[in-house]
Amino acid sequence: MGASGHASAGVFEIRYAFADWNKIPLNPALSFEYVAGWGKAVESSGHASHHHGEHLQNRPDEAVVRLLLGQNFGDQLGYALNLALGQDAFDNGGKLELTQCLTRGLMRGTFEVGAEMRYVHSTQDYLAHEKDNLTLGPTLTWKPTRQTRFNVAPLAGCTGESPRIAILAMFSYEFGGAEAIVPETGSGHK
Repeated sequence: MGASGHASAGVFEIRYAFADWNKIPLNPALSFEYVAGWGKAVESSGHASHHHGEHLQNRPDEAVVRLLLGQNFGDQLGYALNLALGQDAFDNGGKLELTQCLTRGLMRGTFEVGAEMRYVHSTQDYLAHEKDNLTLGPTLTWKPTRQTRFNVAPLAGCTGESPRIAILAMFSYEFGGAEAIVPETGSGHK
């Protein structure tokens, strides 16, 4: 049995926060994304498709709106919830996505460890049918500088339509003097 990986899209995102951090409970923000599909869709390669000889299909472009909520509790505990609605650019399919994460900061916030949950309900045509995917697993983040972060989350599938393993990896750079590392006092103020 072999494993394979595919890079299928790039994301361009703009965020708007309603206030500075810790001025409003759960620190709400909106995210507007354009997902440019440039390869074969990883999502269409579920274990059932391998048994039936189906091939990966081209991933369409997609517009996504997200509500982002996040809160620090105490010095090192953090919670985040993202609710997303996506619409394919070239067909009538869409998706609803709910992601939650609970993390604990280590070494003044340079590292974070935690648990992540991701639920996706999709009616996108390139997936061939509606899907309800639920994945759970650990998450690890490294913040080498104040503006950069690397995150990896190996998640295990919990439903018959979920992938057995989904590895989510992300690199991000925050413009505008972001403060990604928790101050020594733990107060969270910039």
